[in-house]
Amino acid sequence: MVTHDLTRPGLILIGDAAGFTLNTGLTIRGMDLAAGSALAAVKAINRALNAADFSRAAMDVYLAELNQTFVGQDMKTYAKAPALLEVERMYSDYGPLLADVLYGLFNHDLSPRKHALTVARQALKKSDIKILDLAKDGLLGVRAL
Repeated sequence: MVTHDLTRPGLILIGDAAGFTLNTGLTIRGMDLAAGSALAAVKAINRALNAADFSRAAMDVYLAELNQTFVGQDMKTYAKAPALLEVERMYSDYGPLLADVLYGLFNHDLSPRKHALTVARQALKKSDIKILDLAKDGLLGVRAL
């Protein structure tokens, strides 16, 4: 995610060079963000060329243009996604937990079916995940995505 200045006098960073990549945990995006940032840059650069002004203030028009596009809006929407993706349980514990839940729901072993909540509780009890961590990660996920 973008964590640095995107403009300098006579300079505008776009696309991958600007850090416009989104990993939401569901998708990884970049090409669309690069194209969208380029369109915002074209507007700012065109104004700068017409005014023959390449100052920092003239380049900062790009930021205003960018924030009006899906690129700026999506970067703001998913600004908290990296925090969610840094939770180690996402890569170690939640996969087996979900596998146990789905196995319990869809296994055809000819035994009577259990309610989905019962299956989930049993899988959670079997896992190393604490209910408080599950709640915390769930809240972080809702805020991030």
